[in-house]
Amino acid sequence: MEISWNKRLRRQAGRTGFGKKNGVPYAVIDTSDKICNSADRLRDTLIHKMCHAACWFIDGEADLTHGLLWDYHCAMAELAHPDMPPITQFHTYETHYKVVYQCSGCQSRVGRWTASLNTEKYQCRICHSKMVLLNQT
Repeated sequence: MEISWNKRLRRQAGRTGFGKKNGVPYAVIDTSDKICNSADRLRDTLIHKMCHAACWFIDGEADLTHGLLWDYHCAMAELAHPDMPPITQFHTYETHYKVVYQCSGCQSRVGRWTASLNTEKYQCRICHSKMVLLNQT
């Protein structure tokens, strides 16, 4: 199994890929360097993704839907490590984007990693007003 950082993962903490080479199963776990920016986030993401990999290696099924097999492997991990936080289907990490735009109408915000939003063309998805660059760190 290969575990690596993926600079292109910007909205999800990680992803798991599966396959077989010459009949031998393998799994690849990619983690986001932007979202997994602390030891706790990395731990929680890796244990979640390793439960997906367990479904593949132990049961021969690529359970990407958080089904019964995935639930089973999560329960086994939680029994083995009761001091660890519960394994959840989705992360609730607050993402701190480098660039934030705000709607001039409804005040909703959109985060980006770069100042790539064309404010002349892009409109708010909620009220269709103009977006304005709020900050850039």
